[in-house]
Amino acid sequence: MARRRKTWRFRLDDATTLEVSAADGPTEKQVRRRGRWSLILGTLLAALMVVAVASADQLEADADAAVEAVPHGNSASATQSAGTTVAYDFSAQIVNTPPNSGASDNDVFETAGTCTTAPCAVTVTITRSGDWLASSPDAGTPASFSFTSYLAPQDGTIRVTVPSGMPCGTTKTMTAALSATASNGRALSSSSFNLSYVISTPACAANTAPTVDAGGPYSGDEGSDIGLNGATASDGDGPGPLSYLWAIDSSSVGTGSCSLTNATSLTLATIKCTDNGTATVKLTATEAGRHRIRQR
Repeated sequence: MARRRKTWRFRLDDATTLEVSAADGPTEKQVRRRGRWSLILGTLLAALMVVAVASADQLEADADAAVEAVPHGNSASATQSAGTTVAYDFSAQIVNTPPNSGASDNDVFETAGTCTTAPCAVTVTITRSGDWLASSPDAGTPASFSFTSYLAPQDGTIRVTVPSGMPCGTTKTMTAALSATASNGRALSSSSFNLSYVISTPACAANTAPTVDAGGPYSGDEGSDIGLNGATASDGDGPGPLSYLWAIDSSSVGTGSCSLTNATSLTLATIKCTDNGTATVKLTATEAGRHRIRQR
């Protein structure tokens, strides 16, 4: 005996009708349950399709300073001694994040354009710059990254050489500029990233001013050279060297005048006055352009 088939139609909306046919066996209640599951499954698939479309690709990078935990940011700082070379780490990856509402599918690894074989690649070129960028054997590795999937970080370095003799407390900024290009021609919502490394030489130690003693009082004859002897000038904590300068602070010698010779010598300077009277001289000691102390 031939089995009869039954057909049920369910109106989903004004434009869509779901039709279900079955041979004898299932009840109408069972068929209606199947129809509801079909509707739920169709809705879930539609939602997944929307999520797949509403995505954007971008380049993400982190700068990692030496001997520090991996920071999630685009800058790092470190202290480095003069005459040393240090390699600083960074990492980069391609991430897929929800863009603004209405953005279209922008998968940079799908076949499209001139890329006909999946996965298509994203190439990230790295340009390093800065006054202390190392030159030998290189300024850091690699020269570029090649990505074929999301969330697959790759590591790189930027090498920094602080020149010998660089003064304490000197700071320079090195940069690693990353730029991404997809082989399938699709654009990334964020395709560039600048990583900054602020490198400083160790801070300068506290420094005290030098001390100086102008000696005296001095006396002599009118018109004669009178020797000036700065007995002691000290600077216990350096860095030195010290320089000296004698100067006439004031004079009262009638109608005459006073003059100095060898004024930059601590012990060989002389003063000569052309008339009777008194004069005051001062001695200044200067430490490498940093501290200055005077003694009259």
